Order: sequence, then structure tokens, then C-alpha cells
Amino acid sequence: MGLVERVDAAIDAALVKRVVGCVVLVNIDGKPVYARAAGLADREAATPMQLDTIFRLASVTKPIVATAVLRLHDLGMLGLDDPVTRFLPWFTPPSPDGTQTDITIRQLLNHTSGLAYGNVPADVSPGLSGPILSLKENLKRLARHPLVFAPGTGWEYGMSIDVLGGVVAAINNSTLEAALDKYVTGPLGMVDTHFHVTDPARLAPPLCRR
Repeated sequence: MGLVERVDAAIDAALVKRVVGCVVLVNIDGKPVYARAAGLADREAATPMQLDTIFRLASVTKPIVATAVLRLHDLGMLGLDDPVTRFLPWFTPPSPDGTQTDITIRQLLNHTSGLAYGNVPADVSPGLSGPILSLKENLKRLARHPLVFAPGTGWEYGMSIDVLGGVVAAINNSTLEAALDKYVTGPLGMVDTHFHVTDPARLAPPLCRR
């Protein structure tokens, strides 16, 4: 069984048990060898999936921001062990005991910063919920509250990558979207990857309509 048959079989099985629809692209050595849109983009409207269907990325934005950080590292614009305060001087949340310890870029990347989704204050937006704020204002509010643990002493999935987004924007002296376009999505030709929907008609609904 060749690659096409194996991928087709995996997609067909997923459509039966796990997903309503999907888009799968496979490149080998930089060359496209497989492309398939399968199932539905909108189950309630019976809209077929298309190769150019737009999806909400949610936390998939995290690896995109992390890629921008590593690109800036390659360009010598930041070090992985630099303190966040080199770029965001005001981002100084205290440890649980009230002491102040610098958070590094590396700790944000590997989620050992002390920031956790389970401890997001009510006045801070964790992403798809909460108050609608600018990235800088959101991070300034986050910086007022204690960490769950001292940086480097534990692991928790949380808003570390949001802070990295603030770092990337500060280095580029722009919005995060403009910085990502410059260092990641633009060079990779990701023309529909933004913090807004480029074409609502191609958007796959994230939830079933009632």
C-alpha cells in the first residue's frame, strides 16, 4: 500500500470515528505529494470541506509564535536565556512567596515560567474568553498577579506563549500580527493566517449551531 492509500485510509477512519471534516497536505522534500479535503466544513449546513477552508487555530498559534521567537534567535535579536524584562521591563510577576525572579525566554518556551491557565485572574483574557483587551494591556494585567510557582521549578501549560508574543511584538516595534507576518507567515506563504478572518465565507464553524 502506497502513501496515498495509507493516508486515505487514515482519513476515512477518522471521518467515521473522530472528525466531521479535515484538510490534509503532505510534502516530501518541499514538494507536495498529497492533498485532500474530506468530509464537511459545516455539518449543519452540509458544506463540503475545501482545500482552502479556513480554520480557527486557537492554541495552534503557540507554535507559530514559538517559531517567530526561534527565528529572532537565529537572527541574533534575542537569547533563549535572556530575561523577559530585557524586552518587557514591566513584566515582573512575583513568585508565590513574594520574591522576584526573572523569567527567561527559554522558560516561556517550555512552560516552566510559573504561568498557568488554572490560575488566570478574572481581569485577564486567557485567549478565547474573558475581557477583550490589547495584548500589551492583557500582559500588564497578568504581570500584577503572582505566579503559580517560581520560574524554573515546575511545569504548567498556560499563558507563557502570550508573553512571548509580547516579546516578539516589542522587538519588531509593531503588532504581533505584523511581526508574525514578517518572520513566519509571510515567508511561508500563509496568506490566510491572521488574527482576523480573511474570508468569512470559507470559515469552518468551530461549534455546532443550535
